[in-house]
Amino acid sequence: MLDMDAFKLLELVGLEMDLPIIMLSAYGDTNLVKMGITHGTCDYLLKPVRIEELKNIWQHVLRKQNLTSKITLMH
Repeated sequence: MLDMDAFKLLELVGLEMDLPIIMLSAYGDTNLVKMGITHGTCDYLLKPVRIEELKNIWQHVLRKQNLTSKITLMH
């Protein structure tokens, strides 16, 4: 197993596939949130997760993917 942190993993996943990633952490440090977004997460959740919050984020991700698919089909 490679020795890497979550941010390096995000970079590698982002290079290989178009996959929406929601980062989950117990730490609300704004620098960590910024690093997560910079490294490819589509959103950031703090523990404990509220189901309604996760549902809203997931719906946003799905809407964005649907719009991207429609735009791609138009071109």
